[in-house]
Amino acid sequence: APEADALRAVAGTLGAALQRREDERRLLKSEARYRAAVEDQAELLCRTDAEGNLTFANAAFRHFFGLPTSGWQGRRVRVPAQDQPGAAGVGGFVMLQPTEQLTTSEERHEDAAGQSHWLQWSDRPLWDDGGALVGWQSVARDITEAHHAREEKDRLLEELRQALECTAAALSQLVEQRD
Repeated sequence: APEADALRAVAGTLGAALQRREDERRLLKSEARYRAAVEDQAELLCRTDAEGNLTFANAAFRHFFGLPTSGWQGRRVRVPAQDQPGAAGVGGFVMLQPTEQLTTSEERHEDAAGQSHWLQWSDRPLWDDGGALVGWQSVARDITEAHHAREEKDRLLEELRQALECTAAALSQLVEQRD
């Protein structure tokens, strides 16, 4: 009976070890799929520490800004949320409260080839358990076409407004001349 108990204990230990190994294998496989999905995103994704040093950048971000495949970690970048108008900051960083979670902004950037693009940034501050800012997670998407379309719409509306004002003035003069 003691030998059988010992064998059951060894079998239980081996079974638990094998299960842990299988769980780790599944987790690694899942992490690889997640990493591949993030890398394949068309949006520009990055993460920085509280000082603005890159800790993560996906392929789209690296390509857009001309960063090498490796060796970019620790490069200092500016997260758009760090420059919120009217925000009090230290060293160029916005002093947010831990309840603040997401800011969105539109900014013009040049890509690695020197082409101008409008990017819409969504920046999320990252807090530690004590409420201290430990970094930023940022996602940007190219909205250049939409931005130009909005500018063109605004230009056309202004032209229309001016044309209506001229028409109204001309009609007013015609009415005055009749009277």
